[in-house]
Amino acid sequence: IIPKVKVETMYAETIRDTVALYGRTEPDRVTTLKAEISGKVEEVLAKRGASVQQGQIIVKLALNDLASQLAQAKALLSQREIEYQGALKLNADGYQGKVQVSSAAANLAAVKAQIDSLNIAMEKTVIRAPFDGVMNTRYVEQGDYVKGGDSIAMIADLDPLVVRAYVSENNIAQLMVGQQARIRLLN
Repeated sequence: IIPKVKVETMYAETIRDTVALYGRTEPDRVTTLKAEISGKVEEVLAKRGASVQQGQIIVKLALNDLASQLAQAKALLSQREIEYQGALKLNADGYQGKVQVSSAAANLAAVKAQIDSLNIAMEKTVIRAPFDGVMNTRYVEQGDYVKGGDSIAMIADLDPLVVRAYVSENNIAQLMVGQQARIRLLN
């Protein structure tokens, strides 16, 4: 007896296996803006939920007496420059020693450092968005008093939006880095 053989031609097809996961969306990055100096909140320029651009002013703190301190330091700078030039001239003529020249130079450098410090403090009264995003939370209102380190606002970067889901050990072998995914949101 001759055995009968049945032949069927098979063609390979791509089969998409599905792994259903449940997760949540979250921003790519989140930051909490904090006050670097103490002061009264003079103006709040961004609302909760509003889109903000990098460098956009979020909050302005009152300058208090920083402007008058800066004016005083600049006036002192003129005096210290005159004193230093005078000490150099007297030293060149042999009427004053190197110690007095060094002291005048140190006084001049100190007032320049004070001016730089005051300029930095004045810049820190304006709190800006560090990157494009959404003002997720605002912790202060106009008239509040903040100290250095107090939270001002939370900004979230939603571009790209990150989806985080947890995979069981049974399904982990079916996934790999770079694999495409389809995401369906509840709303």
